[in-house]
Parts: sequence; structure tokens; C-alpha cells
Amino acid sequence: NEQQQRFLADSMPLMVVLGDSDGSVRYLNQYCFTYAGIGSKPQDFRFHDIIHAIDYPYFERQWIGAIQDGYDFQTEVRVR
Repeated sequence: NEQQQRFLADSMPLMVVLGDSDGSVRYLNQYCFTYAGIGSKPQDFRFHDIIHAIDYPYFERQWIGAIQDGYDFQTEVRVR
């Protein structure tokens, strides 16, 4: 169930970000909130604030493509 999945995601020492099909962020695990230094609302999160500048253009193209074409998106990038 969703509660168990959130517990698992919050237990991992990596950033987990889930978005909706329109591109809005709907879930961040606790590690992501802590690293990004933002409040507890996913709406406050901005990818460009944490993704390394060299990786961001590639990430953005892939993220937008996934939104436009409706496919699942998973990636690894360097963070600042």
C-alpha cells in the first residue's frame, strides 16, 4: 500500500521524487526535503535547485519528453 511505499522511500539514503503526468511533483522522500533544504510541501521543490548545472539540460529534455509522450521516467543525476 501507499503508506508502506512511503516508509520504504523515506528509509532510503537517496532522493526519491514522484511526479504526476502533468509534470507537477507530488511526492518527495524525507532525504530529498533534507538535502534540498525546503519545507514539507512538494510544490516548493525545484529540480534546478539541486541538479548539477551540467546534468540539468539533459535531465530537463528527458523530463519534458516523458511528460509530453506519457512514459515513465527514471534517471540518475549529480546533485549540487
